Amino acid sequence: QDIHNWILSVASILKCPNVVIKSDGDGGKISVCAVDVKGEIVDDASVTLEGTSNIKFFAVLKIENLKIIGGAYTVEISAVGVSKFTHKEKNIIYWVALEQTASKFDK
Repeated sequence: QDIHNWILSVASILKCPNVVIKSDGDGGKISVCAVDVKGEIVDDASVTLEGTSNIKFFAVLKIENLKIIGGAYTVEISAVGVSKFTHKEKNIIYWVALEQTASKFDK
């Protein structure tokens, strides 16, 4: 929840329209960033998450699609263009579309 609140706050301050969840693969760390994938805004901010990934990916979501109920979530991201946010304490699941043209996944 702290990371969710932080990323929304930073994105608002920097006027970044996107959130990127990414990993370099090979057991690398996963990070979440507030960015402008079009490059119109120079500043960005990121934080490293718990966990690692063996798949290299760059998943782009619109900030406006992340207006969800606060709490801790398990996040699953699919290369087919959707992410699943499952609340860890409540029976809540959000399906959030990825920005297909900006997202990239290694196979």
